[in-house]
Amino acid sequence: MKYYALVLLISLTLAPSAQAELSTMAGTTANPNRALSATARLDFNINIDKFIYFSIGNTTSIDTVSLSTTPSIPTSASAVIPSTGNNKAVPWNGAAPSFTSTAVSLPVQVRSNAGQVSLRTTVSSPLSNTSGSLPFSALNITSSDSNLPAPPVPDTGTGSAVNVTPSSYGLVTSRDATWSFAYNSTQALNPGVYTGQLLFTASAP
Repeated sequence: MKYYALVLLISLTLAPSAQAELSTMAGTTANPNRALSATARLDFNINIDKFIYFSIGNTTSIDTVSLSTTPSIPTSASAVIPSTGNNKAVPWNGAAPSFTSTAVSLPVQVRSNAGQVSLRTTVSSPLSNTSGSLPFSALNITSSDSNLPAPPVPDTGTGSAVNVTPSSYGLVTSRDATWSFAYNSTQALNPGVYTGQLLFTASAP
């Protein structure tokens, strides 16, 4: 998945009330080679506007994170991953199997000069197909850098926020990380392909 945005404006203006000064100096008949100089002053106001930039994945299209889960059958001793083929003896204890997937990783960037940056996840459309739906909260996102953590994923609506650690210089934040996405559920799930969409938002005061 990819979400990116950039807002930036830097302006330089003269103060509306500023008045240019002037002075004059001229030579005299008595000293025609006298050195001349003149001075004038200006007042300036420089406005550095806030900006924020946030990207996940590539910056040309919305990435699709495709995850395939594998069931893990609980036994009286330890869980068993079933292998391909029939008539495999498994001492199943009768409990519902859990489902896990391999991870898919995407690069993440945050840039801002607006102070503390917070990240949130919103479910734009739930994981569903014609037969039902899956809990989006079973999607686990881990970050390669604790300074740029991934926000938790809710089942619906918008989840709680996490803060990006500012860089060492003032209000500026410049962070890069890799987020890894995996789906892990202990619920009994119907088979099928489920699709949904998450919206990740970076915000600052």
